[in-house]
Parts: sequence; C-alpha cells; structure tokens
Amino acid sequence: MYAVEFETTTENGIVNIPKEYSRIYQSKAKVLVLVDGAVKKVDAKEDYSAFFDDLRNRHINVQSELDIDKLMNEMNDGLS
Repeated sequence: MYAVEFETTTENGIVNIPKEYSRIYQSKAKVLVLVDGAVKKVDAKEDYSAFFDDLRNRHINVQSELDIDKLMNEMNDGLS
C-alpha cells in the first residue's frame, strides 16, 4: 500500500480524486478525511421533519372535473 495526499472539496459526499492520480481511479483505497474547521452537524430527523412539514403545508388546486384516466394516458404517452 502507498499513500497520496491532495486537497479537494467534497460535493454531496463525493471526494474527487485529481487527474494526476488517475492511476488509482479503479483501485480499492483506504480513505482518511481531514477537515479544516468545524463541521456542521446535521440531524437527519430534523431535515426530514422540515421537508415533510413543508410538503404538508403546500396546497394544490385542481380542476373540479379532472379526468384522471385522460391525465394518466397523456403522461404514459410521454414515456414512450
């Protein structure tokens, strides 16, 4: 095993390996992440709770004479 060191910015949990280390792109690796400064603690329950609260508070108006079968057929036609 050998080591490489580089700095990068994580994006959505993904660590991008610089091109100069392309020889390790398809390799099994052990990763150690050192982060500058404090890391924001995210409570998943709070995130989901806020998300679902937001959904519950949305109001959707639909036509009173909505033809569900016609709507579904139009949607399905767009998939083919």
